[in-house]
Amino acid sequence: DTFFYLLLLLNNEHRYTIPSEQHWREKKVKNLMSEGACSDYVLLWYFHAQSGECRPFVYGGCGGTKNQFSTRHRCQSVCGTQKRHG
Repeated sequence: DTFFYLLLLLNNEHRYTIPSEQHWREKKVKNLMSEGACSDYVLLWYFHAQSGECRPFVYGGCGGTKNQFSTRHRCQSVCGTQKRHG
């Protein structure tokens, strides 16, 4: 029985792969920036896809998207930012 299940797992391993870090990054930075629904004033950073750079924004403290980072450095390290010309 163990051998059978091992073969089954090996044959189906491509169906249950964990998303790569690159996939996770792409999904996160494709979200638009959102200030959130509350009334706090927290300075955060988001990735602006059109310019390819991280930009600051004021976050309301709740809600929003996953495209928010506590520092510019964190935004750049997660999103792999680079200036886009033209």
